[in-house]
Amino acid sequence: QLHGITISEPPYHSFVVYGDDQTFHMSVSSYHQVGSWYWQTDGLEIYRGSSLENTFFHSNDDVLKIYHSDVIVRNIVVWKNENGPVIQWGWSPRTINNVTVDQIDIIHNRIWWSDVKHNTCIINSATHYADTESTNTADPNQLIKNLIISNIRSEGMNSCAMRIYALSSTQSITIENLWIEQWNQLNKSSQISIFKAYKDKNGNQV
Repeated sequence: QLHGITISEPPYHSFVVYGDDQTFHMSVSSYHQVGSWYWQTDGLEIYRGSSLENTFFHSNDDVLKIYHSDVIVRNIVVWKNENGPVIQWGWSPRTINNVTVDQIDIIHNRIWWSDVKHNTCIINSATHYADTESTNTADPNQLIKNLIISNIRSEGMNSCAMRIYALSSTQSITIENLWIEQWNQLNKSSQISIFKAYKDKNGNQV
């Protein structure tokens, strides 16, 4: 359990498990991350069978990393700096099932890119980390299903809502009640939402 901890001015990723991430799980509440001005100060990766609630993140990269199954995330406040998205499940093909993300309040949203980045917006599944420009890095045998993202409220001037580059086969992703206060003043071409389904090296599409 991780409860009532405050981390100030983290220099990089705050928490990563090296080892068997399929058996490690955690219950996190009243966790506070502040002073995250440094580039790539992510939030938390939420491991299989874990929960994260009643928490505050000041983050300058991927905040809520939902890479694993049977996860609940709820009642989170995010102060978002320029780099990375708020919710992330990309970077490589994955099998994910039964994930709920609910009641996320984004304050002081500072996400800002004048070109079309692949790892940005409020909701994101980024392209493959090994070759971010390639479109043949998917794995149709991996499956993402039963992912529910609901009641997301984003204050301030937002750059884009979502960019999803599908590296896995996908079933039943629900995004509902996404509220955005206003858009920033970039050109519309820089603010577009994107959904692209990628292929594997043999041309099989997810």
